[in-house]
Amino acid sequence: MNPEPSILLFPQPHEIGLERKTERCPRTRRKIPSPLSGRPDEYQIVFTETEIRILGSGERAFRYADQTLRSLEQRYGLDFIGHITDYADIPKRIAMIDLKRIVWKREAFLRHLQELSDWKINGCLIEYEDKFPYENSPGIAHPRAFSKNDIRAVVREAERLGIELIPLVQCFSHWEYILRHGRYAPLREESAVIQQGCPRNPAVFRLFCAMAEEVIALHGNVRTFHIGGDEARLLGKCPACAEKVRKEGITALYGDYLAQCIRFLNEKGIHAYFWGDFYRHHDAIPQLKNLRCTAVDWAYGETSARAQSAAFPRIPCGRALFGTEEAARYAEVLLPDAATRTLFAFPHRKVIEKDGMRAAGAGNIANPGNILAHAEAAVHCGSDAVIGTYWASSNSLSMPYSVYELRKAGAALLGAAAWNLAFEQKEKKSFFMRFLTHAETKIRTGEELEFLHSLEHHFAPLPEMPDRIPGTNPIAGKLRLEKRLAQFRDARFFPPDTCVCPDLSPLFNSTLGFRVGDRECTFTDETLSFLPAGMHFRHGFPFRLGNGLLLYGCGYDSIPSGTVITCERKKYAALSFLQSAVGGCGTEHGKWGELRLVYSDGSRHCEPLIQYDNLNAWYQPLQGRRTRIAFTASPKPSLRLGLHQFTLPNPFPEKELERIELESCSSGVIALAALTLLPVPRAPEGKNTIFPAFPGIRKDMEETRNAMKELLAPEIADTSAEELCAIAFGGIEAELGAMERISAFFQEQHPDS
Repeated sequence: MNPEPSILLFPQPHEIGLERKTERCPRTRRKIPSPLSGRPDEYQIVFTETEIRILGSGERAFRYADQTLRSLEQRYGLDFIGHITDYADIPKRIAMIDLKRIVWKREAFLRHLQELSDWKINGCLIEYEDKFPYENSPGIAHPRAFSKNDIRAVVREAERLGIELIPLVQCFSHWEYILRHGRYAPLREESAVIQQGCPRNPAVFRLFCAMAEEVIALHGNVRTFHIGGDEARLLGKCPACAEKVRKEGITALYGDYLAQCIRFLNEKGIHAYFWGDFYRHHDAIPQLKNLRCTAVDWAYGETSARAQSAAFPRIPCGRALFGTEEAARYAEVLLPDAATRTLFAFPHRKVIEKDGMRAAGAGNIANPGNILAHAEAAVHCGSDAVIGTYWASSNSLSMPYSVYELRKAGAALLGAAAWNLAFEQKEKKSFFMRFLTHAETKIRTGEELEFLHSLEHHFAPLPEMPDRIPGTNPIAGKLRLEKRLAQFRDARFFPPDTCVCPDLSPLFNSTLGFRVGDRECTFTDETLSFLPAGMHFRHGFPFRLGNGLLLYGCGYDSIPSGTVITCERKKYAALSFLQSAVGGCGTEHGKWGELRLVYSDGSRHCEPLIQYDNLNAWYQPLQGRRTRIAFTASPKPSLRLGLHQFTLPNPFPEKELERIELESCSSGVIALAALTLLPVPRAPEGKNTIFPAFPGIRKDMEETRNAMKELLAPEIADTSAEELCAIAFGGIEAELGAMERISAFFQEQHPDS
């Protein structure tokens, strides 16, 4: 016998003891039911001269053994003598598929289920949102929702592959896809906000039950069901809820409703999962005692189960540091280790366990390091499950993040690490290379795959461009186009003395941290206090930053919803605003407010402020179609804040501008930090070499757009592909258009420059 060099499979078996056979001869295969040592999904393959014996702890173990044999045969053949002993480190390995925003193709769904099985994942959490064919709750289902036959095909395929389907139907929070419809508006916790239903309104519970009943009926034997419940940020807003909070506390409001939903499922013999972020601020939910449920601790910033600091909102600045008094006070959940000077990076799951609850961790497959950390924490805590979440978008109305095809390496790591954690920890640097040798994907190299996983968004433009962009895929191509245009970002076309920066001080009503008098900023946990006062240049324009102007929409009587900025009755070529949407939400069509230009002859131009077009959210600093990032900062790990610049060419530059009216006309809060008006500019100093060759960029853009459509075609419907391409290239097209207009303007005014 000849000792065999290292054999690499995916996932890697725990123990491989094989030597190459010198003679080939037919061998029989025999399956022998055996409990072995009792570890999850354990099997053993014994290669002798005459047979291949497969010992397994159950039907699923035999399936995994067959899978290992196929993988071994494809890469190395089966001419071996020896054994393979294998088992899972974590019993339940659950990958999430999120169907928000993007319309999937049925074939892609079925194909990805097969891939999950290949990676030894045995659970699939599915958030259908509006892609389920609801019949008893009219108006909720998307026009391109899956049909009942599609769902039945998914259920059959999952059953064939030994994958447990875990449906997710939000019980009252993240109901944007429901509450945006007028017929469901009475269910809102706050009349103008579509994020959350009212837990005290019996109709909210009835709607959840009706939707859950339909999903359960179509899935057949449902053992586990996820009720969501995360980011319930409006608790206590309506009068009935506020009164309950006043009398009994917020835990009573949240816990009573959650318990009601969980009992509904328990009575059907179904175990309930719910997102556990309520435990970040509360020690216990006593109403859940003796119910069959698991709190899922989602935490996406950590890349190791132990670290010198841990995210913990109960400590000032939100992070506990090893060796501090605050960390010592919470030692029982932070688990300080003197030898390594580290803390347990997932303290909230320990808070959940202190409450007598079952806990499971959930990482984000966009961040492979985070997935590996959660697998490590699950093994450390003896957890029976670990979850890898794929988020198509933060909610049904917001910007899509990515398609599953570009994130699936993270799901593969979930399966591999939850199966054999020690190997994946030891070989984590080679993960992407190993994945590519065992996976069907259009991404060619480990380097570009790792780069794609470093990007929060794949379609929206980035506020900060990386130095190096590897790969030939269309995402990398799009970023290169943006990089070619980035020279436009800090160009100083217009010196300060050529521009008008109106004195807005009589209008300002807040600090740059969005504090209005003694009123705390209640719509976010963060501030924009990182902005320094003074003169700044952004995208050719000078801006004078002082304090801020907040315009509150519906429901805020004490703070204005609009303002009027008087002008000097001059002719202006363009107006540039530093602004962002900072709280609340727009209408169901994304409208937050309106900008009106009023001229001295009484005419006016109205410009609606639309999210992702000319108004973006400060907590999601991404360029829109007509906005660019003006300022961005990261006050906390994994969090970026920013202000956006919207430059509006004056549609009537021949007219004198009398005033500008700005109004918030939804429930949203709009912040204005600065405004600059551009009269006829002076000639730039020297030859104008700022502008690139527009035809060349446009040609490259069309080629990259077509490549992106080819990438998306097998995965999603044509309508979703068109939308994602519009998001990816709309900002580039808008910026090219703006540059062409400015270039033409320069040429008209200064043809010799």
